[in-house]
Amino acid sequence: MKKTSETSKKSPSPSSSAFASEKRDSWKMFNRLAKKYDLANRVLSLGMDHGWRLRAAKYLPEKEKLCIIDVATGTGDFIIAFEKYNDRVERFIGVDLAPQMLEIAAKKFLQYPDIYPKASLRLADAQDMPFKDGMADVVSMGFGIRNVPNTLLGLKELHRILKKGGKAMILEFALPRNIIHRFLFLFYLRVMVPLLGFVVSGDFRSYYYLTKTVAEFPSNDEFMNLMKEVGFHQCEQHVFFPGGISLYCGYKP
Repeated sequence: MKKTSETSKKSPSPSSSAFASEKRDSWKMFNRLAKKYDLANRVLSLGMDHGWRLRAAKYLPEKEKLCIIDVATGTGDFIIAFEKYNDRVERFIGVDLAPQMLEIAAKKFLQYPDIYPKASLRLADAQDMPFKDGMADVVSMGFGIRNVPNTLLGLKELHRILKKGGKAMILEFALPRNIIHRFLFLFYLRVMVPLLGFVVSGDFRSYYYLTKTVAEFPSNDEFMNLMKEVGFHQCEQHVFFPGGISLYCGYKP
């Protein structure tokens, strides 16, 4: 667990991001990839992505009747990872800007009778969600925050829709701190991911874009500084894999 106190000076914004225009239209890319998205995730993560979400789900607060809003829900895998803790959850809401991804999520939820009656899906932008202030006990986000054009605005929205005492759980790629692990991670990311993505989906450009978003996105202490900047307290980083995956948690005071 790492904690920092100094606010980052590299707060991402649409004007400073090299991929701003691509990020704004990334929902179109995810629409194209939707039918093969889950398969590509299994292949590119070497079958580990489901386990990362299950591990993250263990950090769900020990409370009852939770309302969980899963932002950038995609095909709903993070919500499905919470199934084990379903008895604590009163309501699941999945939010995404790609309608094709939401269609797949809706079909997947039908296979989970403990989730389906409690789940709803909304087509919405992570930077401007149609929810009242303080609605959620938990906001989760799995591998989506780096595709939000304005990271700070996205974090502010997560903070806004949380109740006081609510918890944010953001699962994302992070550059390993260990030099050797970082070298191996970046090699796989920059060389193997676009190639395997092309083999599985036939789309090289999209997976090359995704590798760039991982490499340029603030991680570790820098990302926790951004969380603190928008008002999250007790920020923690839980490192999965050999440093390449992190769960960032923070509370709304």
